[in-house]
Amino acid sequence: MSKSTPINQISSLPSNGDDGIKMPIVQDILNEIQQNESLKTLETPVMTQDGRSELNVPSVNYQMDPNIQPLPNKGFQSMTMPNMMQYQQQLLTPPKSSESTLDIILRESKLPLLVGLVYLVMASPKVVNLISKNIAFAATDGVINTSGYLVLAVLTGVVFYLSKMFMTKLAN
Repeated sequence: MSKSTPINQISSLPSNGDDGIKMPIVQDILNEIQQNESLKTLETPVMTQDGRSELNVPSVNYQMDPNIQPLPNKGFQSMTMPNMMQYQQQLLTPPKSSESTLDIILRESKLPLLVGLVYLVMASPKVVNLISKNIAFAATDGVINTSGYLVLAVLTGVVFYLSKMFMTKLAN
């Protein structure tokens, strides 16, 4: 069994030459511990509802600024919930527009109508005959082949792009 000295009796031990230098520091620490223990014994800890002392409760005791008016007990929760519901409702409902239904239909149908018109023009027999006669690799025995359809597709894309650009210039 090891022999140890209780912390309260360390100050009464004889000191050697080197220990005498360290002794005031140890004595200061012991004095501080004794003061803390005496303060703890003088105070009776306030007990909370769950049986813990107030020192163990993870809360902060503070004084409220007297210039700040406290909220009513039910006010905060009852005010925030309708505001939150209104905000969510605003996010879910689309914004009201002043345009008429006819204006919306015309605006949205411009591109599909343009695509249909470009297709009718480019798929017409006159354009196909023009491509097969003037571009040698686009037709075989007077019938348009895969290369001819690729040329027709590229020409259709160019005509669509130019006509769309022209439409946006007119709209502005």
